[in-house]
Amino acid sequence: MKFKRLTAAILGVVMLLGCFTGCKKDAGSVLAIDLTMYSFNTAFMGADFKQAVGQTVWSEGDPEYTELQQYMDQGYLKKTYGENYANVFYLITISIQFHYNDDDIKYDGDTAVVEAMYQISDWESAVNESTPDFAAAEHNLTHGSDRKTIPGRIEFTNTKDHGWQISKIDNLDELFSFISVIPSYNLEIQPTDPGPTENDYGFTAEDYKAAYIGYIEVLQENQEALDAFYMDFDREPCGLYDINTDGMPDLYFFKEVEWNEYSPAGTFCIYSYNRQSNTVELVVEVPQLTFQAESGGDYVIYVSGYNFVIMYTDGEEGHFFDISDIYDAGFNLQTSLKRETYWEFDPVNNIDKFTYYFYENDAAVEGDHYKEVISGLAEESSIILTKCYYFLDTDPEYPLSATPVNANMICSDMINYISTLY
Repeated sequence: MKFKRLTAAILGVVMLLGCFTGCKKDAGSVLAIDLTMYSFNTAFMGADFKQAVGQTVWSEGDPEYTELQQYMDQGYLKKTYGENYANVFYLITISIQFHYNDDDIKYDGDTAVVEAMYQISDWESAVNESTPDFAAAEHNLTHGSDRKTIPGRIEFTNTKDHGWQISKIDNLDELFSFISVIPSYNLEIQPTDPGPTENDYGFTAEDYKAAYIGYIEVLQENQEALDAFYMDFDREPCGLYDINTDGMPDLYFFKEVEWNEYSPAGTFCIYSYNRQSNTVELVVEVPQLTFQAESGGDYVIYVSGYNFVIMYTDGEEGHFFDISDIYDAGFNLQTSLKRETYWEFDPVNNIDKFTYYFYENDAAVEGDHYKEVISGLAEESSIILTKCYYFLDTDPEYPLSATPVNANMICSDMINYISTLY
């Protein structure tokens, strides 16, 4: 799904890579270098480390490979800094572009060098010591348009197997300085202590204790699947939040299950305390909500008033779906809205063509109705429980960009946290 969400931006970029004339080398070499740099720029627009390093002569084990991996690889960044910081790094990385003029390329046999300019979003204005949390950081980055320029130098080697490839990039440490600076700002949202307190529903301290003990038992029973999800998806699986606003926190998590013989999937679960039976019960389960694939598997789960919404994507590369399941405070599925999208590329006009169909509970509806409902829920949202989704300003869910994200944890940390609440 990320491919489709970035396609229009990638194909619409006007690359400042020169005019292919007046160069100090034959036009074939100029074109080859330009195509390498086009692929390199495109890789940054998708934060695609593998595509970026594929345009270089570096291989695993080379210091340059390791350095670029530490700057770009989302899996590495999530394991090192956590998912929230990695999301901020992602938004900055996709703003990076490398510009130069063909006339400035200097050749020396099978090597070449060019003075370049690196452009990047003005992240220092968007994320600094006055930024309160990750939601504000992401909002500032997605709404900010200011950019800054860093001078650099790019060297190339004409290889036997792959032609002209990048051999050296100067000033990467300055370009990616945000990775060392931003983690010094405390942007973490701390979990809210949910009780025990008296409320309209009359939960007692004993009710809270029973719920917390039950949640710990559920986590221990599913720990292997929860740890597997964290290892394979690089996302903290567990959260605690009063989803149905009754005064009692609910436990939610992703556990790993088998999707097919090649890759795993994540099933989403919510457990809630039932005062009548004095037990913890599974109230929502969405099998294989997320998975590892090029298309689909993105999601955002959020609370809006007395509703909560599970929004997820599915489908093929040229035919995909955005589905929003809306639940009430009793954890009952009330409405399911779906946007069906057909995508194709028009080579004549060099544009993406999208055809949309909209449904409510599988019945066709007008697009305005779909957008009104979804944008209304997004605007009234109070917290995002968990997400793996990057919002475009054309999405009806875009107001969620300013919604805080709950602090999720790995299984052992959640067990330790809950044990402090009773």
